[in-house]
Amino acid sequence: MRELKNETRIGRFTIAGQPTDEELGRLSKRGYGLVVNVRPDVELEELEEPKVTAAGCAYENVPITRQTISREHVMRVREAADRELGLDVLIH
Repeated sequence: MRELKNETRIGRFTIAGQPTDEELGRLSKRGYGLVVNVRPDVELEELEEPKVTAAGCAYENVPITRQTISREHVMRVREAADRELGLDVLIH
């Protein structure tokens, strides 16, 4: 069931647009254990980590743009997902 903007699911990974505060609050109930935010800091209006952790999920910030994406970024996302093995991962 799709509930997030532009949600696409591949196995335990979901790629989606920016979740609303309400959507962030429901993520753990939907089985998510990790939120990986790949948006650069300049795009964020307010901190997301406190909202995610209050909802019961782990949080990882890996800011990526088309110009800056590197193997290191991909490895950071992979390592964060590995730490939460068995739980669903939202990447936005």
